[in-house]
Amino acid sequence: MSAAVLILLVQFYQIDQLVGAGNGEQEKLRYVDAGARYREALTLAARFGDVPAKALAVHNLATSEYRLGRYEDADAHYRESIRIWESQGRTADLAFALSNFAELRQARGNNADALAVSTRAIALGEQTGRLSGSMLTIHGNILRTAGRIAESRVVLRRAVQQYAGKPPSTKKAFSLTSLAQAELTASDFPSARSAAQEASDLLAELTGKDHVQYGHSVALLGRIARAEGDLRTAEIQTREALLVFERILGTEHPRLIPALADLAEILSRRQRYTDAEALLKRAERLARAALGEQHPDFAALLLSQGDIYRSARRMPEAEQAYARALSLAETAYQGGSQIASYLNNYATLLFDLNRKSESESLFRRALSLREARYGPMHLENADTLLNLAIICAESGRLTDAQPLVERSLAIRQHYYGDRHNSLLPGLTAYSFILKKTGNPKRAKEVGQMASLIEASEPERRNKVDWKALQTFR
Repeated sequence: MSAAVLILLVQFYQIDQLVGAGNGEQEKLRYVDAGARYREALTLAARFGDVPAKALAVHNLATSEYRLGRYEDADAHYRESIRIWESQGRTADLAFALSNFAELRQARGNNADALAVSTRAIALGEQTGRLSGSMLTIHGNILRTAGRIAESRVVLRRAVQQYAGKPPSTKKAFSLTSLAQAELTASDFPSARSAAQEASDLLAELTGKDHVQYGHSVALLGRIARAEGDLRTAEIQTREALLVFERILGTEHPRLIPALADLAEILSRRQRYTDAEALLKRAERLARAALGEQHPDFAALLLSQGDIYRSARRMPEAEQAYARALSLAETAYQGGSQIASYLNNYATLLFDLNRKSESESLFRRALSLREARYGPMHLENADTLLNLAIICAESGRLTDAQPLVERSLAIRQHYYGDRHNSLLPGLTAYSFILKKTGNPKRAKEVGQMASLIEASEPERRNKVDWKALQTFR
C-alpha cells in the first residue's frame, strides 16, 4: 500500500470517527456537542476534498441546528447538502436530505413548500428502493398539517408497518406518535390513545423518561385526555411532558412552545386564567424569538390567548387577539382549511357580544372549511353546528335551527354515546326548538334525557361549554 493511499485512508477514518462521535452526541440529545464534532468533520472533509463526507457532515450539522431551534443555519446547511448530493447523483442520499429539509420547512411554517419537497423525497425513495419509515412519517405529518387527514393516516400506518418484525426502535416510536396525532385529528380517540400509549411505553423502555421523544409521547397522551374531557389527567400528563423538555432542552427552547400552550388551554378550561395567561406569554416570548410573529405557531398562540380572555370575560382584549390571529392565519394558510378554528373561535366571541350577523357569517365559513377538510361527521363540526342552530333559533328561524342541532347531536352521539355530558348543550337547545315548533311531547323527552345526564355526572360540569344551556334557560 502506497503512502498516499495510507494517508487517504487515515483521513477518511478521521472524518468517519468525527461524524460517528457527532451521531452519538445527537442520539444523547447533546446537540451543541454534536454540532462541534460535525464542524470538525466538515473542516477536514473540505481540507481533504472529500465531497461525499462533506455532504454528510453538513447534513448532520443541519439536523443538530434544527434540534437547537437555529432554523436559519439549519436551512442553509440542508440546502448545501442537497446541492452536493444532487451534483453527485447520489439519489438515495438526496431523498433522505430532502425529507429532513421538508420537516424543517414545515417547522418554519412553509407548509406548501414542505409538502412539495417531501413529495419529491418520497418519489426518490420509492425509485431507489430506500424509502424509510422516517421519510414516510415526515410525509404523513406534513399531509396532516396540510389538512389531508385521510391520506396522512394511510401514510402513517404504512410508516408503522415498516417496522413490523424488526427490533424495537425510537424510529418506530416516532411513527407511532405521529400516527396517534393523525388519529386524534380525525377524532378517533381509541386509536389515538392506543398508538400514543404504545409509543410512550416503547420509549420508556428504550430511552428512559429523560428523552425528548418520550416527552412528546406523554404530551400527546395529555392532548388526547383533554379532547376526551379528562382535564385532570390532561394537566398531569402535560406538566410531566413540560418538565421532561425543560430538563433536557432548558427553559428557553422553542420546542417547549406546544407544551406551554397545551397547559395554558387546560388551565383556562379549569378557570385558572391568571396561570394560563402567564404560560401563554412565556410561549409567545419563545415563539417571537425563534419563529417571528408571522409564523403560524405564533398565530395559534394568539388564538389561545383570545380563548383565555374570552373565558375570563375580557372581551376587548379577546377580540384584539382573535382578529390578529385570524389575519396571520389567513396569510400563512392562504385561506386554507387550517383557519377554521380561527373563524370559529372569533365567531363565538362575536356571538357573546350579540353581534349575531357577523358571528353567523364566520361560523358558516368555519363549517364549510371543516366539512371540506374532515367530512360531515367530524367532532369539531358539532360545536359549530350547535352555535349556528342557536343563532337561527334566537332570530326566529326555527326550521333552519332544527336540522343543525340534530346534526350536532348525531355527531356527539356517534363519538360519545347517548349519555355523555357533552350532549347537554345540544339537548337543551333541541328541547327548546321542539317546544317552539309545536312538538311539546318530544321536547319533554329530550329535556328528560338532559336531566338524566346532568343528574348522573354533576361533577363533570366543568368539561362542558355551558353557554348554550344559559341561552335557553
